[in-house]
Amino acid sequence: MRTMMRAWLVTLLAILWTAALAQAQVAGTYHLQRKGLSGTLTVQELAGGEIAFKVHTVARATQHTAEIEGKVRLENDVGVYEGEEGCRLVLKFYPDLRKAVLSGGDETCRYYMGAAAAVDGAYVKK
Repeated sequence: MRTMMRAWLVTLLAILWTAALAQAQVAGTYHLQRKGLSGTLTVQELAGGEIAFKVHTVARATQHTAEIEGKVRLENDVGVYEGEEGCRLVLKFYPDLRKAVLSGGDETCRYYMGAAAAVDGAYVKK
């Protein structure tokens, strides 16, 4: 019984440790890689498998801005943000953890953006 309990505890600790390491590695600042836009995605780890994020972009030609921030729970390197006005964003981190892709910033997210601004795109951690 003790051997079984120890094995279970070791397995549980290994799972928790792996999850904590993966989450800690996504924290940081990512830079947008999209023609005509500049911006950043800032990610901070929180307790319980959640992250806080803030994305800020500027359209170079018009100087229109977009800014969205919130919290999401990561599952398999993916978090889904449900904002106001029906805005739904998907934040996907890639296994090398040097890149994140933000998608879903359609017309339902205009509440957060100037007319020529956008948040969709690939963000690279430098």
